[in-house]
Amino acid sequence: MILRILFDQNIPPVVCEFVRKQKPHWELRHVYDVGLQGATDQAIFEWAQSDLSIVVTYDEDFADFANVSGGLSRRRDSRASLANHHREHGNSPGALF
Repeated sequence: MILRILFDQNIPPVVCEFVRKQKPHWELRHVYDVGLQGATDQAIFEWAQSDLSIVVTYDEDFADFANVSGGLSRRRDSRASLANHHREHGNSPGALF
């Protein structure tokens, strides 16, 4: 299965380009690439669900919307949980790149 990532509009497109160069086998798109610039969180979330993509965003209330919509089964503190997981296992999120 190919990892698919959609970068939200608050992530600079240059970040998407940087990651594309680092991970050419991943399917990376920015909302601008798929015509979702200026779209609502709901529209972005629905597009990502239909494409089986992970959304990368700085928008903290995006996760709250996704939780309410039933799209994710995650705890509200998952950002902290992910950071703790990486710390406990000696990894940093940057290790992906």
